[in-house]
Amino acid sequence: MVQEIKVNVTGTWQLVTEVSAKVSGSIKDILEVQTRVGGIWRTVFLKELFALTGTSGNPNTATDFAIIPAHAQAGWIWNLDGTVDRESNGSIDIWQAGVEWTNFQPNPGDDIWLRATLDNGTPPNVGNSLDIWHKIGGSGSSNAGFKWDTDGGPDQFLNDSLKIELSTDSGGSTIVATGYYGISDVSREP
Repeated sequence: MVQEIKVNVTGTWQLVTEVSAKVSGSIKDILEVQTRVGGIWRTVFLKELFALTGTSGNPNTATDFAIIPAHAQAGWIWNLDGTVDRESNGSIDIWQAGVEWTNFQPNPGDDIWLRATLDNGTPPNVGNSLDIWHKIGGSGSSNAGFKWDTDGGPDQFLNDSLKIELSTDSGGSTIVATGYYGISDVSREP
């Protein structure tokens, strides 16, 4: 949800596109403000922020272990509501509190695309395709997910990871966040 602030300038309402304040002699962008409406304090975000975590050598990880005939599956889902889910050990949980891939939760407002490329090991064998841009924010978007699954695949995946990039355009010319996500061990007994 894009949140707007308008001000009345000589009788005409105009959209505020940026808000700044002078702090200790330096001009700083204001990213959010709190306003009191009907006795309740509410946060208004002035600018959509994008964030991903993890590094190439230390990615965020998920795990799963299973005994035949079960299969093991673990991975990641970037949701339309701005959250990231981790599937691990048969359950799905929200990865972090606060800014996941955007602070405009539950309704990201801007068009945003996600691309996953293999960083290390074996690529996931379930979910969206690697190396192409998937629209996860704005009109016409959908969730994007990548999973390692031993059903129909090998009995074990070890230390596999993806580089995840977010871009404000479908061609990836404006990368706004980069992070690394993967699995440490997805195994079933052979």
